[in-house]
Amino acid sequence: MARQAEVSKGGLLYHFPNKNALVVGLGEQLIQEFEVALQAEFDRDDAPGTPGQWVRAYIRSTLRMSGQTLALVARLTSLIVAMPPELLQSAEAYEQRCRQRLENDGLNPTQATIIQLAIDGLWFRSCFNWAHRMNRVGLR
Repeated sequence: MARQAEVSKGGLLYHFPNKNALVVGLGEQLIQEFEVALQAEFDRDDAPGTPGQWVRAYIRSTLRMSGQTLALVARLTSLIVAMPPELLQSAEAYEQRCRQRLENDGLNPTQATIIQLAIDGLWFRSCFNWAHRMNRVGLR
């Protein structure tokens, strides 16, 4: 992770008291970066103010994540599963915000949830470099 952040391991440890704090900090940074990308997609939507605007932005911003970001998310995911739940509060809060946006996007809530789960599944596959299998069926 230090290499991806372009700092020394000592530099990372200077700013974070332990590995859990580092993982939480990186997770929060990724959430902030995704929020910026999501807002940009939302703002440039072709049909502003129509039902599904947020879902469309979510789909586009998710599919446009860089390979480097996806690789970092995959590494963080493997570390997060072993962390105490109380350390994941910012990720949980973000999930709640996404859920509220989804529910208030003007789409049928069941359909919107299915869309979100499908895009999250594609994103997850991409994090672990399994998306190439989707190319064979034309989903990318």
